Amino acid sequence: MKSFQLNGLKVFYQIPYSHSVNLPGGIGFARMYEEVLTEQVDTLYEFCSGPAFIGFYFLSKGICENLILSDINPLAIECVLKTIEYNDLGDKVEVWMSDGFKHIPYKVNADLIISNPPHHKKIYDGCRELLHVDLNWKLHKNYYENVHRFLSYGGKSIWIENSAKGKPDGRYEGEGSTKDDFIPMIEKNKNIEYVGSENCSFDEKYYFLETRRVR
Repeated sequence: MKSFQLNGLKVFYQIPYSHSVNLPGGIGFARMYEEVLTEQVDTLYEFCSGPAFIGFYFLSKGICENLILSDINPLAIECVLKTIEYNDLGDKVEVWMSDGFKHIPYKVNADLIISNPPHHKKIYDGCRELLHVDLNWKLHKNYYENVHRFLSYGGKSIWIENSAKGKPDGRYEGEGSTKDDFIPMIEKNKNIEYVGSENCSFDEKYYFLETRRVR
């Protein structure tokens, strides 16, 4: 298991994850989020967290007081538990191994949910399926059907999505998405509303998709 220093925290990770500041590295995505995470919140939830590069980044910068993490991959959970133990964060961070929301208790409640989820709905050559592919958007559909259960009233969800056109760019070859893939899912849940989307200036292939709990 590898580690690196992040604003005073020692964060652990292992292959296939990368902490690189260059995309698609974990710190690259965390810095991308700085464009939209400008206000402090009490509880931040990183969904599909991996080793939680993004969550620990914003905890270390004081954007949140408490951090919730979840991922389906036991390798990711092992890394997160090591980071929590080493930095004595047991009173600030809770972690769940879960397939989407399936094993998350309803007592979990966040002011803001963020995620760098799987960005492709089809398997493609060279992909790591667990990290890169959400087959037919199954995970996204389940997320938007249930997200209100884990958000405070008025709480927000801001995800990073990928609009890749399915052509080689030196990193991925999988076809990405547009906001129109997800807006119908959001509109089916009357407890949330679509707020908007915006391109990331860091790399315009990526965009943020924001929703808010209204009921």
